[in-house]
Amino acid sequence: LDHPNILKLYEIIEEPKNYHLVTELCTGGELFEKIVSQGYMTERAASGYFYDIISAISYCHASNICHRDLKPENLLFQSNKANSPLKVIDFGSACYDDDKPYSYV
Repeated sequence: LDHPNILKLYEIIEEPKNYHLVTELCTGGELFEKIVSQGYMTERAASGYFYDIISAISYCHASNICHRDLKPENLLFQSNKANSPLKVIDFGSACYDDDKPYSYV
């Protein structure tokens, strides 16, 4: 997947007993941690984060992928900067369907 709000997977390294996933580095922490530490979130900030999430999920659905595990712990900030992009992570429960696109209807 190639979307600005989805964690990029660069390489998968397979060993006899392990798989290593090489992804982009995200140092900003989880959305959940940010909400808890601030104690509140402005409507403007929440709407921006919501847009990022829905944009990523819409892209997934257009690619016939359903994430199936969206929660604040699976949303990371790329950095600690105030305007850091939010990234959807953890596609371990995702499913792919060649036959039909996923839709909101």
